[in-house]
Amino acid sequence: MIASNTQPMALNGNIAAKKGFLQMDFEVDSDGCSILRHLYRRAPIVVQQALYFDEQMPTLPCVYILSSGGPYVDGDRYEHHISLAKGAMAHISTGASTKVATMEHDQCRLTQTFRLAEGSYLEWLPEPTIPHSGARLTAHTDIEIAPTAALFYAESYTCGRLHHGERFVYDWIDSSLVVSTPRHECLLREAMKVVPLWLSPERLGVLGGYRHYGSVLMFAPAEVSRRLYAELTPILTPTLAQSVALLRNDAGVAVRVLTHTTDTLRSHTHSLCSTFRLLVKGKPLPERFPWR
Repeated sequence: MIASNTQPMALNGNIAAKKGFLQMDFEVDSDGCSILRHLYRRAPIVVQQALYFDEQMPTLPCVYILSSGGPYVDGDRYEHHISLAKGAMAHISTGASTKVATMEHDQCRLTQTFRLAEGSYLEWLPEPTIPHSGARLTAHTDIEIAPTAALFYAESYTCGRLHHGERFVYDWIDSSLVVSTPRHECLLREAMKVVPLWLSPERLGVLGGYRHYGSVLMFAPAEVSRRLYAELTPILTPTLAQSVALLRNDAGVAVRVLTHTTDTLRSHTHSLCSTFRLLVKGKPLPERFPWR
């Protein structure tokens, strides 16, 4: 048998095994309870049954997205499509951190769309993304939100697997996001591309020595957005940094968070979500969900 030094190419991204797909549609039933009316998912994406364990908001379905395939790997393509009908509510998170494995020939792509109708309310609070050495991730999110809807949208990235000695040794993270109204009025457009080989994220003016980054966007009617902006303040300490910005036309508030530990990042994002829910719904987020 003759050994070959040729490395196998990544699997074709068009085959079913490489294309995770998720569609979730939330509605309000005849009893006034928000329900997951429609669910379609394709492996390796797995979705838990909607749970109603939040005693503060017993009609709020809490849904966790899982993966049966382990980390994102070379050539993976994922799609998330989430919609909330008029007056519907949902809390969505992930069962664990999202890990992006080492890639040699291709990249992983994630595409997300969110549609929030009038009076709907969504908390999108996933666990952090952990890029491995040589990881390549391209992600795009498109959000359409009605003027009377409310959205807490969080995403966070760590510097890598510190327990493996990895710190900003991934190839790249390329993330973009567009938020608009149903009338196609743009509320926010942003893009972030991090290529550590080109520019160290630890430089002054980037992360400035912090290890982990979180982005929190909170959209709500103008009056709530102004109250939220007045309540939140910038923070700069050796363990935590936070910036706060009021978005165009008082459509929402953007918060950026820098920390040294994922525990601090999680707890601070949780605190921001609780503040948001208190202003929008009059109820705080539970201190700790049962299995967290």
